[in-house]
Amino acid sequence: MRFKYLVLSLICLCCWVHSINAQTYTSQIVIIPSGTQTSTDNTNTYSNINVLGEKMVSAAMTTTNQSMRVGFVYFIETEPVEPTPLEMNNVTITDVTDTQFSVVWAVNQSATGNLTVFSDLNGTDDISELVTISCESCNQPDANSNGVMKMKVEGLTPDTHYYFKPISTAKIGGEILMADTIFQVTTEVESGVVNNNFIAQQIVKKGWTPENEADFIASGALLIVSVDGADYPVSAWVGDGYPGAYAGVDLSNVYDKSTHKALEIEAGTQMTLWAFGGLLGYNSTSWAYDNSLPTQVPTINDEPIVSILSEGVDISFKQGLNLFAYPVAVPDNFTSYDLFEKLGGCDEVLKIQQYAGTWDTTSCFFNDISGDSFSIENEKGLLIYMKNAKEFVRFEGSPINSSINLNVGFNLVGIPTPPATLTSGDLMEQLGAPDDINKIQRYSDQWETTTWFMGEPSGKTFPIENGKSYIIYMNQPKLDFRPTN
Repeated sequence: MRFKYLVLSLICLCCWVHSINAQTYTSQIVIIPSGTQTSTDNTNTYSNINVLGEKMVSAAMTTTNQSMRVGFVYFIETEPVEPTPLEMNNVTITDVTDTQFSVVWAVNQSATGNLTVFSDLNGTDDISELVTISCESCNQPDANSNGVMKMKVEGLTPDTHYYFKPISTAKIGGEILMADTIFQVTTEVESGVVNNNFIAQQIVKKGWTPENEADFIASGALLIVSVDGADYPVSAWVGDGYPGAYAGVDLSNVYDKSTHKALEIEAGTQMTLWAFGGLLGYNSTSWAYDNSLPTQVPTINDEPIVSILSEGVDISFKQGLNLFAYPVAVPDNFTSYDLFEKLGGCDEVLKIQQYAGTWDTTSCFFNDISGDSFSIENEKGLLIYMKNAKEFVRFEGSPINSSINLNVGFNLVGIPTPPATLTSGDLMEQLGAPDDINKIQRYSDQWETTTWFMGEPSGKTFPIENGKSYIIYMNQPKLDFRPTN
């Protein structure tokens, strides 16, 4: 008899341990009384007349309660939950010097990062063992948990091309994802000594107020600063050398895009401050360089600008023509009619157009939305004609980093989550030579065009931005294209 109770106790204990280890699964209670009755319904209360003669087992009971109060054998059956596929986005090269570079990217779940480094564009000569690769984000509280990856590569040769692929490993499930794109970085010519100032900004989580800052510090987030005329952006972690929610970036580590030597930043130079929070969200601030203080803090009316992370993106629309691309992952079954309503309906919008070989148009008829109803896609650009300007329309969702396809001739496209420093000149060169691409255009109060002259991008050079669309004239098709830094 003692042996029987011992066996039953061990079985119950094993089942209890198994249920703890199965936290990533849905579980069902299977009750096996001393008779023949078996139930797998975990929402009802059961009677077990052969053992106790009354209702004693309920789905609300813990495993421990069930094993202690009932005294019969039961099991936990597990059914695997399909894990969310691992995705990478916002791959950004930062902090490049003559001997090192860093890579920042985001993942859609808690993960760890790594890099494979090559000496050739084809990725055949793996030199990862010949350089020093370290995981910066692994040493930052909450960074990897928030899907923020940052890797540093050191021991490099000045003025040399290097190639790499980011690798992400999910913390739950262990899925490994290597980027399908080989990224290129070129180390700077030489280090130099300049005395640019620091720039610092508070980065906080959604829900922040001045009174609750201590509870909403965006631990594990990065401040990435892109300076006009600089080769690559520079970055710093929240709380690394600065108090509370501040991140401070040393602008003396900026290099000139033309000479590839240390850049002395002139007062008034424009820069973009990108708060990079992964699963916490993103935000950006534009600021002109001010060399009057050792550490400058962006302000409005002498009040510091606090960067509040959010999963969405704010887009402003001008009266008249806007070239727009949906800036975050498009909701399921979202159409041009839905976008029309979101922008204010017939009181605010004149028409929305998409080009897919022919023009599709959604407009108004007798003050009702009418015309073509077409699916909104991140890669397809839109012409939106507004009756009135509309400030800061909120698009909720996560950033997306999908590829685009370009056909011969006219293409109206968005560039989903482009690199922070990408310009129309960069995009021209990445899309090919003059035989491959003719020109890129945008509309900003007037038409602006980047084209070729003497084998170099010429004309008006402008930033490639998330939420905007561009007209690209191709001489050759380009499929599955993603721009890089």
